[in-house]
Amino acid sequence: GAVDAESFDLAYESLSGDLLVVWANDAIASGIYYNTFSAGAWGTTAQYTNMNEAFEHVDCASDPLSDKIICAAVGTATQDMRVGVWDGAAWQGTNTDIDTSAAPATFVAGRKYLSVGWLNAGATKKGIIVYNDNNPVTAAINWVVVNENGTFAVQTDNTAATPMPVGGIAYSDIIVNPIDKDSLLYIFQDTTNLDIFAKRLIMDSAGVFTWSDANGGAVITAAPTTAASEAFHFAYDLRDNT
Repeated sequence: GAVDAESFDLAYESLSGDLLVVWANDAIASGIYYNTFSAGAWGTTAQYTNMNEAFEHVDCASDPLSDKIICAAVGTATQDMRVGVWDGAAWQGTNTDIDTSAAPATFVAGRKYLSVGWLNAGATKKGIIVYNDNNPVTAAINWVVVNENGTFAVQTDNTAATPMPVGGIAYSDIIVNPIDKDSLLYIFQDTTNLDIFAKRLIMDSAGVFTWSDANGGAVITAAPTTAASEAFHFAYDLRDNT
């Protein structure tokens, strides 16, 4: 995998407690590998060949209400982004690029161009990817809705939850509300000004999504640090759910 890139991730199956470890090898085309840890023993390392690109960045997230885990990956060599859904026993998904310009063509150390999470509202369950769209670079939130079977739908860029980033995404993260599992926070840093933003996404039981600003109409912090590494982290307070 690439040096100074988050080229691996891990997540627990929420019901079984089994562990899934996923990593990329950007030197070969079939670049996603995985293994599981169950009942005190490791399984056999294998490739998920539907994600057959030279990836550098990997992000995975557990569904809190099932054993499903969403994993998305992107690389600068091809700029392609793909996704797979682990169902507790096997991968679900298609051998299809979500976006063919989801990363800059030149590798930059410390960047993270995509983040994933799950939303649950009633019987409706959807995976979410928010990512950097490099062509064109717009002041918008670029996002994808992923079904439980790994199929996906690229959404219309959101520009209403202002303020918006300038340039691309340098680093990002998603945390799902642990109490109200129909909402998540997406926090990210842009590449031009290095500002940090927070946005909220809520899904209703009909699968309708609403983005809103979560940083009071202004950036959280203006240019706090270099974009060469993760400049922030965040968590929910379980006592008052904020």
